[in-house]
Amino acid sequence: MYLPEYLFCNSNRILRRIPLFNSSESLDSIVKGVVSMKTPIDRLAILLLIVGGLNWLAIGLFGYDFVAGIFGGVEAIGSRIVYSLVGIAGIYSISLLFREAPATE
Repeated sequence: MYLPEYLFCNSNRILRRIPLFNSSESLDSIVKGVVSMKTPIDRLAILLLIVGGLNWLAIGLFGYDFVAGIFGGVEAIGSRIVYSLVGIAGIYSISLLFREAPATE
């Protein structure tokens, strides 16, 4: 993949060379990006998605709903809160797919 080192700008009829990144950074460090969770909210959202995923796995394989079993049924307020939190975490986690992470070595 080719990334230009400079951007050429033609302003006031003078061709200027503008660096696209800091001279102390290498081009490899810009290309290699590592996606990382940044905030505690990101970690909580991932944790809730794991809980929801494991619950759905138990429902699919064994026909048992752990959340409903813990909180006293599907219609119990505790179960509904957990289901809602997992759903909100899923919606929030969509933003994790589109975040730009700083490049690290």
